[in-house]
Amino acid sequence: MTPPLYDEVLELSLVLANASTASDSEEEWKAYNKLKALCESNRGTNNNHPIQWEALADFTPHPERAIDI
Repeated sequence: MTPPLYDEVLELSLVLANASTASDSEEEWKAYNKLKALCESNRGTNNNHPIQWEALADFTPHPERAIDI
């Protein structure tokens, strides 16, 4: 995983965790959707790293969807 991708996944994960702790669902969904878009844009490229998908699954609110991710 390249440093720019790692940094972006880490930043979005921190925003998600902080928004969740603060019960800021709007900010949480924004960050979740950015992380999801990042994962989708990297699908099939050299940046398609499992850690980004694991992060997305960790923050997915539906367990059945998290398993699929």
